Amino acid sequence: MAVGAEDLIQLLRRIMAVDVEGREAGAENASDWATVFDREEAESVVLVLANMASVERNSRVREAQLHAILEISDTHPLRAGLVSSLGRLTSEDINEEQLSYLNELELGLRKRDDP
Repeated sequence: MAVGAEDLIQLLRRIMAVDVEGREAGAENASDWATVFDREEAESVVLVLANMASVERNSRVREAQLHAILEISDTHPLRAGLVSSLGRLTSEDINEEQLSYLNELELGLRKRDDP
């Protein structure tokens, strides 16, 4: 099954929205559609979500982004490189729930002053 090119592009636009509400809604949509993506769509969405989460300033949105990545990873095996940008997050950037999501993704965190 697949969502198709038009719907995928619309979803990616929401995930990368300028406004906080739009980005959160995009991440929530990605969670909802996790089982509908084909492999290539899942990888595209996860790559964008991970990059967005790595620079996200709003904690609620970052949590939705990480949750979406986990939801998608439950259905689709993910290549490690797709979420490598999350390695830029530090323990000072995230809360307990986000830390648990990263632990489920098996990503270690660095301290802000680590190289």
